[in-house]
Amino acid sequence: MTRRRRAGLGRLGLVGLLGVTVCAAGVLLPHHRAAAAEPDPSGRPGPADIIVKRIDIQGLRKIAETTVRSKLPLREGDRFTVDGVRKIIQEVHRLGYFEDVQVATEGFEGGLRLVVTVKEWPVVRDIRYEGYDELSLDKLKEQVSIRAGSFLDLRALTNATRGLTTYYRNQGYFQAEVIPLLQELRPGEAAVTFVIREGGRARVRSVSFAGNHAASERQLRKAVETTRYFWLTSWLTDSGLYQDDRAAQDVERVRDYYLDRGYLQVQVGEPQVSLSEDQRWFDVVFSIVEGDQYTISSVTFSGVTLFTEAEVRAVVETAPGELFRRSRIRADILAVTDLYGERGYAFAQVLPDIRPDAAAKRAAIEFQVQEGEQIRVRRIDIAGNLKTRDKVIRRELRVQEQEILNTKALKRSFERLNNLNFFESVEVAPTTRPPDQVDLEVRVKEKPTGTFSIGGGYSSVDRFVGLVEIT
Repeated sequence: MTRRRRAGLGRLGLVGLLGVTVCAAGVLLPHHRAAAAEPDPSGRPGPADIIVKRIDIQGLRKIAETTVRSKLPLREGDRFTVDGVRKIIQEVHRLGYFEDVQVATEGFEGGLRLVVTVKEWPVVRDIRYEGYDELSLDKLKEQVSIRAGSFLDLRALTNATRGLTTYYRNQGYFQAEVIPLLQELRPGEAAVTFVIREGGRARVRSVSFAGNHAASERQLRKAVETTRYFWLTSWLTDSGLYQDDRAAQDVERVRDYYLDRGYLQVQVGEPQVSLSEDQRWFDVVFSIVEGDQYTISSVTFSGVTLFTEAEVRAVVETAPGELFRRSRIRADILAVTDLYGERGYAFAQVLPDIRPDAAAKRAAIEFQVQEGEQIRVRRIDIAGNLKTRDKVIRRELRVQEQEILNTKALKRSFERLNNLNFFESVEVAPTTRPPDQVDLEVRVKEKPTGTFSIGGGYSSVDRFVGLVEIT
């Protein structure tokens, strides 16, 4: 009997290699087994069971046989079931290496021999892109997970096509089409070509807001990055081009605008975007429910044991009677965190608990502090410096090994290393070492340390003139 599945078609069929009876339930049984006894509930083969005597695997070219056998749910000596054959096809196909998987059965030594025949996907030898003009090839390659030398997988090919299309949409090319083509180079090897039709970029014709009363459209337009297209300047800055991710971030920008002006319960819906019939212009509308404006009724602290309340309150700017401002609360959280960080409590957490009173239009704020443990620096490692000596970097550090970790001094160390102008990037990565220590790894990427220039010219007075400069 044969159980067959071809990838991408989602079709299952049963074909008999020997004489078979097709039952109403779709199960194939040999003619002499049309009325099999019930199997042993314990799972052990009984006298009426059909036993799998042998399993052979055919069609392998590059994949090891042990890889396939490790995924077979049926083993030699197991009782044969149609469901077991179905699982063989599913598990082998799930490996992602095979375009087609077939299982055939034949009589063998009083039982059955299973023949698993596979057809491997071709190996991708080359990936090509055609038709792109406006976007760079490097950016397109970043959207594709398929790599040369890997087996072709239709799911990966579909995802790559979808990723390229989405990337074009995010850049404003809503007419873009991506068509994947496969070309067989030789048996078992293929090239993938993405043929791209970019089309024109869709531009923003209008940006408007619905439900805004406390803020004008002009004020809200300044808060968002989605802007109308203006022929004189938009081609220089890429403004006026619609992008899905930018519009989604604008929702949070509008919320921040209101939350920073006391509108604690503001709601901003997803942008309503309509595309013109010629797919060249977008109209974008942000829907807003402003709610009421809130003031601060009280500011309290909990969990503070290392400082007095007066010391903590001194670094907090949020005060009763003022408008609720989220940006100020964020700044207060950083200020309290830095206060603890200067004492070595580098992992202290400050969480604001905001309790609004809708009737009074006031909100109480409690800063809940989790102080944690005082942290010491166990060791400092330097990485990435090829020409700059370790001691040059270490002398700029304001934190030392075996000392209490001062987060303010750590920030100053970062600034001093950047001010050297020796490095393209500086990163300080802490690694916790229980119970109360950290290792600091200072990772740098050096800039070129020298320049070489050469030039020449000719004049009627000095004739030929040359210049060589090394810095």
